[in-house]
Amino acid sequence: KVKKIIYCMPDLNFKSKNFIPSGVSVPLKKSISPILLTPNNDSIGSLHFKLGRKLEKRELYEILRSLKKNIAIYRRNKPIITSNNAKVILKYGCKKIYRKWGFKHNDISSVYNKGSHKLNVSLKNLLKYFSNKKSKSMPKYIKEKNLLSAAKKNLGILDGSSHFIEFFKVKKIIKKDLCKNLNIDESSFFSLVHAGSGDVGRIIHHNILDLKRDSFIIQEGHANFYYEAYKAAANYAFSNRLYIYKIIKKSLIKFNKISFFEIFSDLPHDYIYKFKDTYFHNKGVIKMLSKRFCLEDSYKWKNTGSPYILPTSPGGNAYIFLPSRNLKSQGLMSHGVGRSLDKIEASRKFKKHGIGEENKDFILQKYNKDDINSQSPKSFKNSKLILESIKKNNLANMICSLTSLGTLKA
Repeated sequence: KVKKIIYCMPDLNFKSKNFIPSGVSVPLKKSISPILLTPNNDSIGSLHFKLGRKLEKRELYEILRSLKKNIAIYRRNKPIITSNNAKVILKYGCKKIYRKWGFKHNDISSVYNKGSHKLNVSLKNLLKYFSNKKSKSMPKYIKEKNLLSAAKKNLGILDGSSHFIEFFKVKKIIKKDLCKNLNIDESSFFSLVHAGSGDVGRIIHHNILDLKRDSFIIQEGHANFYYEAYKAAANYAFSNRLYIYKIIKKSLIKFNKISFFEIFSDLPHDYIYKFKDTYFHNKGVIKMLSKRFCLEDSYKWKNTGSPYILPTSPGGNAYIFLPSRNLKSQGLMSHGVGRSLDKIEASRKFKKHGIGEENKDFILQKYNKDDINSQSPKSFKNSKLILESIKKNNLANMICSLTSLGTLKA
């Protein structure tokens, strides 16, 4: 049962592979619906950093090459962590590992739910349930069926053909006081990381889809168990992105000098979360956290609310937003501008990708695993119209615009 209303964002768009369109949040009372979800916890997380000297084009090229070498596309061929560490991540998310990976509590307080969900079921039972057989609905190209085995091979990965790492510099400071509050100035750089839970999330989600139930009422049957499984996938996704943040920081130090570095924001957009007795099913929708919420829950951004960097298209501008005071929207906001053409249509229509054409110094680094023409900026919606709609509906407040410097794509 839908709780009052369905929230539709300005970037709403249908994708043939998903039952639910992107840009929609569906709140259900005391129930969860797998068909309204995708593998849990996709996010476009962001890093904010400043350098000790000018970032040369050659240095950015080497940084992107280094990331391509150390961050896998889709999945790794061999385990990168032990079974015990994989279990810790599934159970606790970032909570037990962030200090070992060189981060501080201040960093984790920039991540939604501090990067950790407490599991209320036995991890042993979860591993047993999601490790017996391959899901019937799982795409054939995914060979892994064992949850623990997948958890050992999916850290530090970009797990989708539309996922990316992209670097930006400040284009224009729009609201000086708010930017100053966030330590943003003309020397600021940002990196966006679009990644999720990989095969871990797919194994969990597709096994639940195989049950062919539109919804499960909480407190009946295995509904709580399935919700806890989605939380384990969320824990893994938070940790995957944290591992990528670690690699990016290491690459920056190798090729330049860091004078300031922080996790800026990590707000999931493909996500299920609970608020009182309501379960929000977000597809391509983020939840921005208000100043009051950040203060009460000890988040870093207690003076401003949680920031979010909204990208447009590969090589295009991005925009930093802060929460508005629109109570009707529940803090929900677009995660991007959305597509006007799906990937198959874009591949057929465009023979040149046109990524970064407006910036002669733009750097495109590819894994060469996907048709880059499908990512043409012309296959995305008009960003000006999306931004105007965000402003008109008071979904969020823009405080800064960014220029893309280079990206790593599939």
